[in-house]
Amino acid sequence: MVAAPLLDSSSGCAWTHMRRSRSDTWDPSYGGGRAYPRMDPDILSSATDPRLRARMPLPRPAPGTTRWWVIGVLGCVSAVVVIVWWGIVSTTGSVRPEVTGYRVESASEVLVKYDLHRPEGVAVRCRVSALDSSKARVGTVEDAVPAAGPTSLRREVRVRTSVRAVTGVVDSCTRVPTTP
Repeated sequence: MVAAPLLDSSSGCAWTHMRRSRSDTWDPSYGGGRAYPRMDPDILSSATDPRLRARMPLPRPAPGTTRWWVIGVLGCVSAVVVIVWWGIVSTTGSVRPEVTGYRVESASEVLVKYDLHRPEGVAVRCRVSALDSSKARVGTVEDAVPAAGPTSLRREVRVRTSVRAVTGVVDSCTRVPTTP
């Protein structure tokens, strides 16, 4: 069974229809029997005449719908406010690692470099892994970062691997709970 191709306006179907139907815009005086829009002087002058433009006011909402327009605008504004608030709250004070590089040292070791951004005075534990060509984890190390120190710091971690790795990643970084 062979499927027929789908026809759309780019296939020429619509143009063929326009050529066969003698529409209001048809004017055979334009060479070759092609269909072109008729340039009516009255139509052109209405677009450029300021007196005619001034007589055509913008359409207004239907009577009785003002309340729904106000509710819709307030709903949209409140949704934007909630989205911005959620974005700020969810990223403020978070722990974010960024892998800046890795180097395969040998068939059994990978050096992973990453930047860690954290709030001041927060101890962090990061899990750094090495992956092989099929993205299987072939080595993992826990990197404990003490609470003392700057909020943004660069770390270098060596990961021992069971087979040759092709990349190094930071799987996760979590806050270490402090005991009072």
